[in-house]
Amino acid sequence: GVPAGSLLASVVPLRSANKRLNLDGAMIANQDAAEECAKSNAVVIDRADIFDRARCDMHGMKEYKNFRLDDVLLYTAAMVIHSGGPLTDVFDKVIAGHRELLPPVKSFSYEDRQGISALIHGHKILLGNRTFLVNHSIDVPNKTDEDKYKHDGRKILYLAIANKIAAIFVVSYKADETLLPYLRALENNGIQLLVRTCDANITEDLLSDCLELPITGIKVISATAGRLFQRLRANVKETAPARVLHNGSTLTFLKSVAAAAGLNFGIRAGQIVQAASVGIGLLGLMVLVIVSVTSDTIALQAGTLQIVLFQAFWGLAALVAGLFKSVK
Repeated sequence: GVPAGSLLASVVPLRSANKRLNLDGAMIANQDAAEECAKSNAVVIDRADIFDRARCDMHGMKEYKNFRLDDVLLYTAAMVIHSGGPLTDVFDKVIAGHRELLPPVKSFSYEDRQGISALIHGHKILLGNRTFLVNHSIDVPNKTDEDKYKHDGRKILYLAIANKIAAIFVVSYKADETLLPYLRALENNGIQLLVRTCDANITEDLLSDCLELPITGIKVISATAGRLFQRLRANVKETAPARVLHNGSTLTFLKSVAAAAGLNFGIRAGQIVQAASVGIGLLGLMVLVIVSVTSDTIALQAGTLQIVLFQAFWGLAALVAGLFKSVK
């Protein structure tokens, strides 16, 4: 028959997962919720939520003497802070936190994988990669000038004001390391990471390096998809089914989805163990019946002991299988 402890394969892993999730303000309602969540093939995250702003840095800049240095720094800070990317804190430090000094940013837009543009004091401002400026017919320095700054994972941002190059900034990005175990867990469960960005430097290659994930598991979404994501994210529902819950932080979001995926895997593994126990149990029952024909007393005593051991063994096996892919 079926081991009496087989129920442990589903109940104990769910309780164990929620015990850890509850500490961070998250919860998985039940097994069906875990299964439904685990069917997801992707999660979407804003680039600002992946990187550790305190560890991102600006290593230097080169100005081209076409504009006042104060304007160059203020215009760049205004663009970066308006975009809300991972370099926000870096340029906030440049202006010593005095955001009241920043000029207003108008007509802000992002061109896929190239950069951002806006109007500041009537001037067209471009901030992005080399291709961005070239496509806007702006003269750029020789590529060797750029390449000498690109080492140790550092990236380049070009600033152009009124169709003239103004400066290049040497920057670096660092991932939020608390997210890495859960991103790896998602990747191991076949869940792809989709990233919304308006920073030209944030590509699949950069994300793969920073997050230590295979590039095949990462996709930077288009500007159109990014706008749709922002609208959906900003849409607050009055009520919704309580299935997989978290406190709104990126950490608990990823942790709860990873836990649901791991829990679903464990439950399926437990079901396989239970199915195996049914077959073996039937076979064992047949053996005991045959043996009991020859020696009733001894067979019954041996059979009882074997049944107890059988129940204990498969109950433990189902429990271990259910906890196999639990998320810490």
